[in-house]
Amino acid sequence: MKSNFIKYVALALVLLTLIAVGACRPAPAQPWPHENPLVSPSGFAVVSLDITPPEVTAGETVAITAVVENIGGSEGTYTAVLTVDGATVETKEVALAAGTSKTVSFSLVKDKPGTYQVGIGGLTSSLKVIEEKPLVLFDESHGVGKIQVGPSAVSMTVDDGYRSLASLLSNNGFDVKPLSKGPITEEILSNASVFLLHAYAFTTSPLLQSEIESIEKFVNRGGGLLLLGESGYMQDNALAGKFGISLLPFVVCDPTDSTHVQPFHLKVHNFASHEITNSISGFQLDWGQPLTVHPPAFPLAFGDEDCWTENDYNGVKNEGEYSGEIIVAAASTYGNGRVVVVGDSSAFANLDPINYVGLLEYDTRRFALNIFAWLSQRPPQS
Repeated sequence: MKSNFIKYVALALVLLTLIAVGACRPAPAQPWPHENPLVSPSGFAVVSLDITPPEVTAGETVAITAVVENIGGSEGTYTAVLTVDGATVETKEVALAAGTSKTVSFSLVKDKPGTYQVGIGGLTSSLKVIEEKPLVLFDESHGVGKIQVGPSAVSMTVDDGYRSLASLLSNNGFDVKPLSKGPITEEILSNASVFLLHAYAFTTSPLLQSEIESIEKFVNRGGGLLLLGESGYMQDNALAGKFGISLLPFVVCDPTDSTHVQPFHLKVHNFASHEITNSISGFQLDWGQPLTVHPPAFPLAFGDEDCWTENDYNGVKNEGEYSGEIIVAAASTYGNGRVVVVGDSSAFANLDPINYVGLLEYDTRRFALNIFAWLSQRPPQS
């Protein structure tokens, strides 16, 4: 009994000795990363994401850049993953020394309009893709005339006399540019949706025959052409005649539906049924000229029964001056394209010295938008 007790005591002493020795022994060294669990040997962070530009037209290339930093303690390689709406589009590897940063770049093209979420390394940003804007070219390659308004003159350019029209078109999805250098060729017109010629654009030279042929081919392949006349104007007849429309060298008068300077500033309120005349109750005709049409052209707007064509500009109807429903706006289809002729260049103009903006008269603004929508073969804008 006594001997068993002694054995148990000895065994307990051995165990206590082993425990004491283990407690005094230093712990084995741990791998380096565990000394600071927040930093790895080569850790990476994407610190910025840029999309340039953030809004583009469909098919336009976008530059996407991201800045990547190596926040770890050793050199490493980071795989940048470009995603669009969560789906991987492209990957690139970038090697970085510890504590350094680099920019990684991608190019992206989206053909479908919409808003896309672009991401790299946890950062995201929005890319807006819009429908390609139809290009409207204003011809200024043959010189630009001016309208004398009292002591001042208004230059009939996109930036001056047609500034309000250009702004209206830009705000309704069109890209508006002047054509300042000729000659007019098929190549120059190839990117345009609508080409505009007005009576004040021919101060130095008329259209060349080669230019007429280029414009005709432009319309035939699907382009839109807008011709704006003016009282007595005849320069565009060689071109307009190809589409069944002629401009007459007179001015349209109306003694009852006239404002500002009677009887030359009239409200046109008779319309044929057409997409262009939809929701139009009237538009301004300011010293406008009459038109005639033959197939394939057709009339869009007329003067009323007491309207007449003035030959001598005295504002009095004389014997031999034609009266009745005189055509003042017409349209035509030609090949795959479309043509509109309005017998007035100042109807869509702004004459700042007298605070006149033709687009604000009656439904002229809507009339202009309908014309450009039809010529560009796109839905009318609200």
